[in-house]
Amino acid sequence: MEKVKHVAAYHCVRESGHTLEEVYGAVVSASHDARRLYDKDVMEVVDDDDFLPMMFYDACFLVQYMLWCTHGAGEMEVSLRNFFDFNRKVLRHDLMLLEKQLPWRVVEAIVTFRPVDLVDFIADWRDYLQDRKVLEEKPLVWDDSYQPPHLLGLRFYMVGKSNTKLHTKAKLNSISVSVSAIELAEIGITLTAKKTTELIHMGVSKREILSAELDLTCAARSG
Repeated sequence: MEKVKHVAAYHCVRESGHTLEEVYGAVVSASHDARRLYDKDVMEVVDDDDFLPMMFYDACFLVQYMLWCTHGAGEMEVSLRNFFDFNRKVLRHDLMLLEKQLPWRVVEAIVTFRPVDLVDFIADWRDYLQDRKVLEEKPLVWDDSYQPPHLLGLRFYMVGKSNTKLHTKAKLNSISVSVSAIELAEIGITLTAKKTTELIHMGVSKREILSAELDLTCAARSG
């Protein structure tokens, strides 16, 4: 993987039309500020000679991957594109892990030189997370004022927004443990597939004193 990151960085810089000094310098500027976002105890033993190249290679790799997910795939170097094709499932999983997140300001430093259509990228991820495609799905509305902390900060674009109110601690203490769908049916809770592809549209709606309805979107994946 480290070798692939070096290949991705090489092509990212070359395809940007800018010099290595320009691109790396932008990453260095962003990384000095992003350094404080990491655990202080960990960063005490990581000097800039290790931290800055890591930020550079990881950011270049992520941007090249994002371009592969969008219109940039056709212009990508063949061996790198084949790597993304062959490892698509593993990469999608790894890039959504919290511990794998890269400060967004570092990613933006690369995107400045190698633009990514974020709307197109998020649309690709939404298609991956959903089993069905709604023909009249509303277009994504991008908020230019929003600055995500990292890739996962774009999650509300991917899964939608929820109006569900948070439970208080007292209410959470009274909720039963998880049970199977059959057990839910036996105690009178109806499972209804909602006609939507928004993953966020899942929840329990109270109908009467002793009954409730559990809504599950048809787009939710199992397993």
